[in-house]
Amino acid sequence: MESKLSKAINKINDFLITEKFMAAVFVLAAVFILTRQIVIGTLVFIVFTALVLIFCSDVIATTLPFMILSCFAAKNSHAFENFKGYWWLSLLMIAALVFHFAAFVKKEDFSFGRSFWPLLAVSVAVTLGGTGIITAPEYFSGVSVYNTIGLGFGMLFSYILLNALIKPSDKYVFSERFTNIMVITAVFACFMIVHHYIINIASFIDKPQILQFQWRNNISTMLMITMPFVFKKATKRTSYIFFAFFIILCLLLAGSRGGMLFGLIEFVICCITVLAVDRKHTKRYLAIYLTALACVVIATPALLVFVRVTLERFISFDQNEIRIGLFSRAIEDFRANPMFGRGLGYMGNRDIHKSAEFALCWYHSSPFQVIGSFGVMGIFAYIFIFVNRVYIFIKTRKNFFSITLFLSYIGLELMSLVNPGIFIPVPYLFIVTMMFVIMDKIKLQSDIDEYREMKKIKN
Repeated sequence: MESKLSKAINKINDFLITEKFMAAVFVLAAVFILTRQIVIGTLVFIVFTALVLIFCSDVIATTLPFMILSCFAAKNSHAFENFKGYWWLSLLMIAALVFHFAAFVKKEDFSFGRSFWPLLAVSVAVTLGGTGIITAPEYFSGVSVYNTIGLGFGMLFSYILLNALIKPSDKYVFSERFTNIMVITAVFACFMIVHHYIINIASFIDKPQILQFQWRNNISTMLMITMPFVFKKATKRTSYIFFAFFIILCLLLAGSRGGMLFGLIEFVICCITVLAVDRKHTKRYLAIYLTALACVVIATPALLVFVRVTLERFISFDQNEIRIGLFSRAIEDFRANPMFGRGLGYMGNRDIHKSAEFALCWYHSSPFQVIGSFGVMGIFAYIFIFVNRVYIFIKTRKNFFSITLFLSYIGLELMSLVNPGIFIPVPYLFIVTMMFVIMDKIKLQSDIDEYREMKKIKN
């Protein structure tokens, strides 16, 4: 017979995987945005996530708090300064994770998965980056060690942990739950952008054009990660397509050049994909698309004036000089050490772009980051992992959820062409790693969904 404590814990556990819990998470996060308490909100959500790990056997319950944390981080322009005094909270997270493993994970849950060997190759390439040319102080600096571990063996370790932690559930349809989490994240990211315009409404009315803010690239990246899941929801309820259009509006409002260009590309790909997959609603989609296109054509003159500042930044040499300089320097750094590149800890490019405290001197483009930091070793390793991800997608492509996950990944890869993107260990690379663990588990979840339907029929 269960004790009262055991019953209470089970009730908490059950609540943490409900949609009511997700709604509560959103409301709590919104309060911190409305009161402009991002730092306090971040700290509260770190503790909150640790508590969820302790009380809930299903690690997916921590996904929404983690995604909200990622949105908070996107807005925090001085993260290292603001949080270095709270380093001890990382110990709380580690303790919570250790407890979760001890309480809820079994030995048979561990497996390598299909991404293990490519991640191992990347880990080796990242760790060896700069061999023969990087200095010991550069290689062993705090920022270098963090990113080398985070992008290398630390992410491999995270993959193994996620492979053990993420398990199909017979309490809900996994694809629907994960999709809902990502859609709520998209709503929250849009809310953050709209809120920024509301509190700066006087400036906007005085000069009705895109407001410039420092966190535009990161919040646009979050929107591009989550956008495909809105289209996934549209296959169940077509009205979600209108929210996808609102996401595009928010990407324009954010003022990110990468978000505007690659967000539109991703949006078009998603529109075509959902049209091809959900043929039941083809006429409805076409009607919406054609109406939207007509509206855009009519509003083009006003739109061009509205986004003029962002468009000017596309063609302005002054606005692109830093990136062009970094791309050129990446080639120089590759030539300086072709086999292993300059390494992540190399700070010799700060004459072009002075990065923030405890931040790498990124090349701001994934291909140039690979050749400049890791050389030939990195080129082969990153080609290997990209091919592996395409292979996993091909194996699971008949499932629209798998297509959605892959489109989300492609969105992040596109944004990474002009931003650090996947070379930021947390949250971006971690999100990618999690999504490909999920793609590996799709067949298992399908079996559970089929089992659930059989039980309904029998009953």
